[in-house]
Amino acid sequence: EGSHRPFHGDELPQAFQDAVPEVRQRLPHITLPQGGRMPMSALGTHMSSSEDVLSYLLMGGRHLDSGQIYGNQAAIGQGIRWAMQLGVPRTEIFLTTKIHGGLFGSHATTQWVTDMIDEFGLDYVDLVLLHGAGPERHPGPQPYSDVTCRSPLQCRSETWSTLAGFLTTGKVRDIGVSNFGIRQLTELMALRNAPIAVNQIEFHPLVPDQNREVLSFCQQHGIAVVAFSPFGSGSLLQVFEKDDALPLKRISETYRKRAAQ
Repeated sequence: EGSHRPFHGDELPQAFQDAVPEVRQRLPHITLPQGGRMPMSALGTHMSSSEDVLSYLLMGGRHLDSGQIYGNQAAIGQGIRWAMQLGVPRTEIFLTTKIHGGLFGSHATTQWVTDMIDEFGLDYVDLVLLHGAGPERHPGPQPYSDVTCRSPLQCRSETWSTLAGFLTTGKVRDIGVSNFGIRQLTELMALRNAPIAVNQIEFHPLVPDQNREVLSFCQQHGIAVVAFSPFGSGSLLQVFEKDDALPLKRISETYRKRAAQ
C-alpha cells in the first residue's frame, strides 16, 4: 500500500530478508488539521541508520522524527522503503522532517522541498516543521545562495507561506513549527494561510514556566505539542535519577523502576 519511486540500492540487507513486521493494535494518535494521523510516540532519528529505521518499523513503531540538519534523510528514506517492501504500508508511517533556519525564505524553501522529497525517495512527507524561529547560519556550504529575506519575521513568514502552498500538491501533508514561543506563534497565526499543526518543544517535569505557558497557549489554539527530550537534556538527565526531592524519584523507588521508566 502506498507508492514510492524506484531507487537504486533498494535491495533488502541479507539480515532482514525473511523479516516479518509485528502486528500491533493501532497506536494512539492525534488527528492534525489536514487529516493526518500522528502517532503519539516517535523515534528521533538524529544519527539513525537505514537499519535502525527498518528495525523500528518492523517492531511496530510508526512515527519517525527527522530533520534536514541531521544529514541522514536519504538513510531514513531507505529504511522506510525497505519496510514497505516487507509489508509495512506507507499510509501507516508518519514521517516528520524540519527545515533549518539557514534555509528560510521563499526561494530556498521551494528548492528545499523539491530536494528533500528526492532525498527521501518518497512521494510525500507527513509533516514539515520550521526548525526554530530562525533564521540561523546554515552549517556547512549554503545550498541555496539567493536567500533574500531580511528579518527573522520576514524569513519565517516567507517560509511558512511557501510551505502552505505545498499543502495543495500532496507532497507535504501538514506543517508546523519547532521551538516557537507565543509571540512567534501569534505572528504565524496572523498570516491565516494554514493552521499550525504542531509546535515541537522541549517538555518534561523540569522545564521552566515559559515552556508551560507555551503549552497552555497551544492547547488554547488547537496546536498539538510534541515533546522532545522528554527526560530532560544535558545535565538534567542525571537529575531524574539522583534528586531525592523530585517526586519522580520517590515514585520510581516505590515501584522499583528507574525514574525515566
